[in-house]
Amino acid sequence: RSYDEYEDFEGENLVLGLLWNPTDRWSLGVRYDTAFTGEARYRSTGYQFQMNPGRATPLVVKPSVKRETREVRFPDSLAVGAAYRPNDRLTLSLDITRTDWNDFYVKDSEGNRNSLVDFSDLNNWLKRPHFDPTYTVRLGAEYVFVPKEPEERLGKLWTLRGGLVYD
Repeated sequence: RSYDEYEDFEGENLVLGLLWNPTDRWSLGVRYDTAFTGEARYRSTGYQFQMNPGRATPLVVKPSVKRETREVRFPDSLAVGAAYRPNDRLTLSLDITRTDWNDFYVKDSEGNRNSLVDFSDLNNWLKRPHFDPTYTVRLGAEYVFVPKEPEERLGKLWTLRGGLVYD
């Protein structure tokens, strides 16, 4: 039996985006998240149970602890989206994100790389798996309860939001 823990993850990446309003009702956008490698403290605590029948202590527990700093690699992603406002109260939006999980792995202190999708060995190029990219689709709507008359006053502006996600 073993327990693995990752703590104090640190890493930096760059998020680039563009937003364009070709008309008063339409907004188009694109976002790119760069791939990055972060570092985390890793600790593995293992327990080996050994049966010794006929002895004073029939069960022996042998603990082992391994600590090291590991690199965690995250893939880049690209998203495109659009929003449409048919009126001042309602906004509809849709966006699609593509992520290639072949570049999602952990590297230990000995240089061994394992996929964080299925933990397969990425150093063995003969057996290295290939994962299809994933696409995430989000559909959303927002309805703002604005006053019907310009002189009407509201203490608070209420909003109703909802959406669907497919990953």
